[in-house]
Formats: sequence, structure tokens, C-alpha cells
Amino acid sequence: MSPDDISRHKEALRRMQRELRLLLHEWDPIGVYGPGSECPPGEYDCLLVIVGKLREGASAGQLDRFLTEELKDHFGLDPRNAGVRKFSEKVHSWYWRDPLPGSLGSI
Repeated sequence: MSPDDISRHKEALRRMQRELRLLLHEWDPIGVYGPGSECPPGEYDCLLVIVGKLREGASAGQLDRFLTEELKDHFGLDPRNAGVRKFSEKVHSWYWRDPLPGSLGSI
């Protein structure tokens, strides 16, 4: 997003980030948001860049590759049992139901 886009669409971006954070907490690949969890709400905020990737036209497959690498490199997890593909498709569909203005690409 260019600086002009950020200032004009700041509230839409914040809304998308809040919604994505909820989706990430629901997915919870590292298992920190179980009952009685005291984990900080921003545990997955490093993955909020997904909104920008989608706005730039990333496909579900590209998200899959990005998340696979993040789980391995950033979180130190084996992504094979994390449901990365299913989550990538879910997030891709979620984004394109109501994309940010100026988004490139389509479903």
C-alpha cells in the first residue's frame, strides 16, 4: 500500500487486520489459544502481512508457501500437520469477499 492508500483506507485496513487476527487465533497452529490461555493477543501479528500480500494479488498457493515457510522458520514448527493449505484457501476466500480498495487480482 502506498502512503496515500494507507491514509485513505486506514479504517478498512484496521478492520481487515482485526478480522485476520481472529482467523489466525481460530487456526492457532502453535496451540497457544486454548481454554484458559494467557497468551498475548498479538502472538500471530507477524502474519498480518498477509493482508498486504492479498491486496497485491497473492493466490492461495502463494499464501500456502508463505505460511509454510513462516511456520518452519519463524515458529520452528513442522507445517505438515498444521492445515496450512486449508487455512490459506480460507483466508484467500475471506479476503476476496470484501477486498481492500485498490486490490490487484481477483478470485
